[in-house]
Amino acid sequence: MEIPSLDSILNDPAVLAGLAKDVLMARAADAGAVHAALRAAAAVAPMPLLADADDLRLLNAEEVAALLGTVKAEVYEMARRGLIGHVSTGIGSRGVRFTRRQVADFIKSREKNGS
Repeated sequence: MEIPSLDSILNDPAVLAGLAKDVLMARAADAGAVHAALRAAAAVAPMPLLADADDLRLLNAEEVAALLGTVKAEVYEMARRGLIGHVSTGIGSRGVRFTRRQVADFIKSREKNGS
């Protein structure tokens, strides 16, 4: 039996029926590696300059955590310590929001040159 590609699994999950556990685990490992590579690329991808209405939408801590590859508690702590710019909506500690520009500035501030 031919081992289905990740693309074929995405298009038709039924192709997994009847495959051995070791084959399924190998495909899961492949998918995990792709996931890690995509997250790493997203973490360093340039943020677009403010240009349209979507750029003005405030991000919550969970969305910022996904962009940075961390958890929202860490995002709240970074905001509390002044490490990442934020907007306070005045609704307690959970009323903290972030602009895309603030997230991009934070990433830029954390870049290290390998010299």
